[in-house]
Amino acid sequence: MSEENNRSSQHSLFTLFRFGAENGVYVGIVLSLCALCLFCSMEYPVLSLLIFPLLLVLIILLTWLLARMARENPAFRLTSPLWMCGIVTFICGSLITALFSAVYMIYVSPGFIERYFMFTLEILSQSTDTAVKGEYDRLLSMGSALPSSMEFVSTMFWTTSFFGSILSLVLALILPRTSLVVPKNKKVD
Repeated sequence: MSEENNRSSQHSLFTLFRFGAENGVYVGIVLSLCALCLFCSMEYPVLSLLIFPLLLVLIILLTWLLARMARENPAFRLTSPLWMCGIVTFICGSLITALFSAVYMIYVSPGFIERYFMFTLEILSQSTDTAVKGEYDRLLSMGSALPSSMEFVSTMFWTTSFFGSILSLVLALILPRTSLVVPKNKKVD
């Protein structure tokens, strides 16, 4: 009996990881679109405004994906499996975005970090606000301490993975108690 439970547990874990990896593609597409908006914002400043609606789409998408997983697999209607699936989904999505960003910054736009830094300095230098001028002076003094492209990509990967984990935890705590996961005529465990 113990061996059967162990196989069932391994199958459930495999299903959870598979579901997270498959859905990480969708999260990766949205995160890559956010990165693309950042990369192209110097030429088309309005693209920087698209990042916020894309982040809202990301929250809605993750909510829908986790709710779908819980509806399809009743064993995953608990907080811990939903959270784990959200973490796996975000890590896979972040890996896709990191790959996209690395390719962009190495092959398409080498020197992006330096150009973006100079672009930011140019905008700050035009300000008359003393607080902004102080920020301008601080940034001007750290010009030689800019991260490399790979340091930027690595930081972006870990940051999106961390915030994805926090978002997944919040959703995993809320979703099991909603009708998105459990129809209204069914009782919540």
